[in-house]
Amino acid sequence: MKNVRDVIGIDVSKKTIDATAYQSEHHAVFTNDRAGYSKLLKWANHQVGSDSYFLCFENTGNYSLKLSVFLSESGVCYVEESPMRIKRSTVLYLAANCSTTPLTLLNSVHGEPSQVIVV
Repeated sequence: MKNVRDVIGIDVSKKTIDATAYQSEHHAVFTNDRAGYSKLLKWANHQVGSDSYFLCFENTGNYSLKLSVFLSESGVCYVEESPMRIKRSTVLYLAANCSTTPLTLLNSVHGEPSQVIVV
C-alpha cells in the first residue's frame, strides 16, 4: 500500500472540475477535458508533491468517465465513489469559513475519514 500525505477531493461537473487538497486546504478549478486533467495533475504535484496523494470523486456518469480514463492511463491513484454511498455517509463536515464547494470537501473527507470530526 502506498503512503499518501493528502487527499484531493474533486467535484466533477459538465464543464469544470473543482479540486480541493484536504490537508493543505488548497482549491482550484479546471476544465473538464484532457487539458484540464493535465493541469490538475501539475497543480496536485506542486501543492502536495508527486506520488504523495490520491484523488477521490463521485461517479457522475459521462462527466466523470473521461477523468477516470485519463487517470487510469496516467497511473494516478484515485477512488471513484458511487453517489449513493457518499449520500448515505454518516460523516457531516461543517466549516465556518469554507471557500470551496461542499462536495469537494465531502469527497476529501470521504477519502480520508480518520481526519474527520463527526458532529
